[in-house]
Amino acid sequence: MSFLGSVARLGGQLVRPHDITLERSRDRAVAADAAVGSPAGVVEAVVERVVRLGFEVRIDLRADSGQRFAAQVTRGQADALGLTEGETVYARATQGPDAYELEPALAI
Repeated sequence: MSFLGSVARLGGQLVRPHDITLERSRDRAVAADAAVGSPAGVVEAVVERVVRLGFEVRIDLRADSGQRFAAQVTRGQADALGLTEGETVYARATQGPDAYELEPALAI
């Protein structure tokens, strides 16, 4: 899937940046993840950079494992989150069935 562009590895799943949702609260992220039925789970990450790209915003993140990945949200979502560099957020895949499984050794 990476030949199509940027992907993240969340809990052993390949997920595209625009299929990642960010939450400030771990409890909200876990509850939303359970509602969607995502096999990727919730990953705690630190915001490294927020880049506004027209109507989209790319948020560069670093997981506890050291893995770097990006989430892509709308400007409205980014404004609602109000993220700044150094903050901790909780990332989850928005669409579990579309995620591709990886070998267990590659999981976060």
